[in-house]
Formats: sequence, C-alpha cells, structure tokens
Amino acid sequence: MTVWIKRLLAVIVVLPGLLFVIMGLRWLIAPAGIAPSLGMTIDTGFGLSSQVGMWKPDEWQAIEGLPSYAHAVKTHADMPEPLEHYEAMMKYNDEERLY
Repeated sequence: MTVWIKRLLAVIVVLPGLLFVIMGLRWLIAPAGIAPSLGMTIDTGFGLSSQVGMWKPDEWQAIEGLPSYAHAVKTHADMPEPLEHYEAMMKYNDEERLY
C-alpha cells in the first residue's frame, strides 16, 4: 500500500473519532449546549431518572393491534410449529421460569 493511501485511511478513521471525543467532552462540560444538537432535552428533578421516556407511560405508543411476542419470535425465526405452541411456551416461561 502506498503512503498516501495509508494517510487517507488514517484521516478517515481519525476524523469521526475526534468528532465523538469532542461531542463527549461537550456532553460532560455543558450538556444543555449539546443536547439540542442531538435531538434531546435535558430533564430536571425527578425527570432525570426518566431521561429516555421509559418511565412515562402517558407517552408510550399504543400496543393494540401489535402481534404477540410469540408471534414475532415465530415469524422472525421462521419456526415450523403452530403459533399456539410458542404462545404456551412463552406463558410457561413467564409463569414458571422467570426468576
């Protein structure tokens, strides 16, 4: 490999790394300044523990009409047994093997 190709590859690898380091430092020093550029908001008080929105049920999407977990697994893995088999297996795991 020629020298200029090695340098080009080094630049291609180093530039994104520098951008990540700069964003990380900005996040540590002044999160309120970088958050909007990442499409985020900074919550305060009790909102700090729910930064992702995971603990805000009123903001969750509706789940009506979505397939069951067993259906999603069966479809994704292209499993041959009938759906009822997987539904029963998931129910057993939830009730008997969870902890």
